Amino acid sequence: MSPFITKFFQERSGAGAAEFAIISLVFVGVLLGIIDMSRLAWEYNQMEKACLVGARFAVENNMAAPDLANACGSAGLPDATIPPVGSVNPNPVICDTTNCTGYGYDAAAFDAIVNEMSGITSLVNDPNVTINVKYEHIGTGLCGNPAGPDVWPLTTVTMTDRQFTFTTPLISAVFGTPDLECSATLPGEDFETCEDGVSQPPCP
Repeated sequence: MSPFITKFFQERSGAGAAEFAIISLVFVGVLLGIIDMSRLAWEYNQMEKACLVGARFAVENNMAAPDLANACGSAGLPDATIPPVGSVNPNPVICDTTNCTGYGYDAAAFDAIVNEMSGITSLVNDPNVTINVKYEHIGTGLCGNPAGPDVWPLTTVTMTDRQFTFTTPLISAVFGTPDLECSATLPGEDFETCEDGVSQPPCP
């Protein structure tokens, strides 16, 4: 072996720089991974909060399925009776941006719920995101209720199909593009928006 090659392999003056470069790559990869996972947790928490706020708003304001307010009449139930499970709204009513699966559709009421959620996170405005409001009768209510709707359905707000994109290639290769979703359920309350669009019952 020539002296030049022997000297080349025995040279140690750049070892520190080479080791630092290798360690730096590992460190930067771990750091980017931590940042990505933090972004994932942040978006998920934002969505959870938005669903909770949406559900709270939904049970306090006009229903997106307005005919549920007078469900007893369409079911032929007398006033001053509690509508039993299955007598009205036997199947959950699900509303989205275009319609409900029954009992009419109030686009303004649905848009108001979405708008309230958008105050928590702009992820609500992602065109790929789907938002649904589900009303499920669980036997609570009063037919002919003079102060509110006939039924007080269990109300669930869901937000799905939010695709999260990792910026770190290695993590992206392992986890792909996960779909984030959230859901929040609350028992029915007033289901009435006052004429001023702000106040809650009793209306001024």
